[in-house]
Amino acid sequence: MEKFMTINEVAELIRYRKDTIRMFVRAGKLKAYRRRAKQSELRFKLSDIETFMEENTLKAKKKRIDKRK
Repeated sequence: MEKFMTINEVAELIRYRKDTIRMFVRAGKLKAYRRRAKQSELRFKLSDIETFMEENTLKAKKKRIDKRK
């Protein structure tokens, strides 16, 4: 099963503010999932974050993800 991350974890990992990450989600650039119990909480798959970073030329930041695996 793939690991899901919170918006706080993603913000720390790719060094963007949470508001910026939410903007990417609204724009359809970053895929996010919502928990059934708490629809307001966003969750992110690690593979989706990697794809987002590759598509947006954030390769330097991608190295931090590789270390987490």
